[in-house]
Amino acid sequence: MFNFQRSSSLPLHIKSQVFELWNEEFPSVIGLDELQDFDNYLELLQEKEHIYLLNNSKILDAWSV
Repeated sequence: MFNFQRSSSLPLHIKSQVFELWNEEFPSVIGLDELQDFDNYLELLQEKEHIYLLNNSKILDAWSV
């Protein structure tokens, strides 16, 4: 079973998982060095709504903004 969540901001524990997922998907092209770099990227987005998918273990499986 999966749990979809929507939010205008990300809780820190989810943000950390999104940051890790981001760098797994985009390691050499647009990978980010620090969590603060990811925060800076998110700040540039206007009217953001995060949609993320958690598995039964509350581990992030997908994220979109």
